[in-house]
Amino acid sequence: MTQPQPVADAGRVPLWRDARVLQWVFQLLVLAAVAAVIIWLFGNYASNADRQNIPTSFDFLDNPMSFEITGNDLSQRAPVRDAFVQGFLNTLRVSVAGIVLATVLGTIIGIGRLSRNWLVRTLSAAYVEAVRNVPLPLFVIFGALAVVLGIFPRIQEAWEPLGLMVISNRGIAVPWFEGSALRLLGIVALAVVVAVAVARWRRHVNERTGALPRSGLWASGLRCSCWSADGSQRASRSRCRRSTDAPPAAASASTRRSSRSSWRS
Repeated sequence: MTQPQPVADAGRVPLWRDARVLQWVFQLLVLAAVAAVIIWLFGNYASNADRQNIPTSFDFLDNPMSFEITGNDLSQRAPVRDAFVQGFLNTLRVSVAGIVLATVLGTIIGIGRLSRNWLVRTLSAAYVEAVRNVPLPLFVIFGALAVVLGIFPRIQEAWEPLGLMVISNRGIAVPWFEGSALRLLGIVALAVVVAVAVARWRRHVNERTGALPRSGLWASGLRCSCWSADGSQRASRSRCRRSTDAPPAAASASTRRSSRSSWRS
C-alpha cells in the first residue's frame, strides 16, 4: 500500500515576493550605501589633509586659548580643553535658567488667556500671536544688537536697580553664592524643611481656628530670614577680615613714604 506524498504548502509566499523580506533588504541596501558614502568622504578628507599637511589630531586642546570668557576668571593661558568645559557649563546654566523662566512665563501667559478680564486676556493673546513661530535666533540677534548694545549703558554708567543686579552693555550680573557647595545644599535643605514644617503648622491653625493658612507667605518669609542671616554673617566676617588687613596695608604705605623721603634726602 503506497503512502500519500506530502503536498507543498500552496499558501507560502516565496522570499523574493515577501513584503517583509523586501523591506529588510531595501533597508540594508540603503544602510550599506550610506556607510559607503561616509567611508569615501572620510578617505577623501584624510588624503587631502595628508597632502596639504593639515593636522587632524586633538593636540590643539592643550594649546592656550588666548581669549577671554565673559563672567569667568579663566586665564587666557588656560588650555582650550578648559574653555570647552567652561562653555559647556555656561550653556548648561543658560539652558536651566531658560527652561525655568520659560515655564513660569508660559504658565502665566496660559492662565492669562483663560482669564475673564478682557485686558489680561487680550494682552496674553497678543503676546502669543506676536511671539509664535518667530525663530529663536532672531530674538537673540535682536536682543544683542538692539537691546544690549543699543539701550544698555556702558560699564562705567551701569544701572543698579535696587542694588540687586548690575546692567550694562557687557551683560547682566547678579549676585551669586560664594563658598562651599555643601553649605549651599545645607541652606536649600533647611529651607525645604522650614517650608514643610510651616505648611503643616499653618494647616493645623486653619483646621483649629478657620484662619487662612497663608503657608507660602510664612515659609517665604522664614526662608528669606535664613538667607539674610547667612548673608549678614558672611558680610560681617568679610568686614572683620578687611579691618584686620588694614593695619599692615597702612604700615606698608607709611614705610613706602618714609623710604621715598629718605631717598630724596
